[in-house]
Amino acid sequence: DVMQRLVGLKLKKFFKQLDFYIFVFGDETEYTLHTYCTFKVRKDNRILLTAADENYYPNCEPMPVKVYKTNTEKLMQILGDSVIKSVKVTDTADIIIEFENGVVMEFFIDYTWQNSEYFRFFKFNIS
Repeated sequence: DVMQRLVGLKLKKFFKQLDFYIFVFGDETEYTLHTYCTFKVRKDNRILLTAADENYYPNCEPMPVKVYKTNTEKLMQILGDSVIKSVKVTDTADIIIEFENGVVMEFFIDYTWQNSEYFRFFKFNIS
């Protein structure tokens, strides 16, 4: 499984670009996961961040960009130098990434459209 290449790497950063969320892994920009599907990040049965957090609070009020940026910064602080312990891709193409410190990122297909693109996984050659 090609996603196993992430094991032992850190999440360097992540951001939203157009409708994609982009997750960058490795000390350098080694691998990127471009997602066009729902995701959530959790630790100890507490949800830390979801794809919907960028736009709305739980009460459906719009969330200012500066608040979302604070949430992503908090997540990066929680991850710290923790590396990926395991990656699982399910039969339904969901991706579950677990870090050594117990943080889990789950990416899951949230619609049934056929022939749709849910994510892309890239390896960059740094030389």
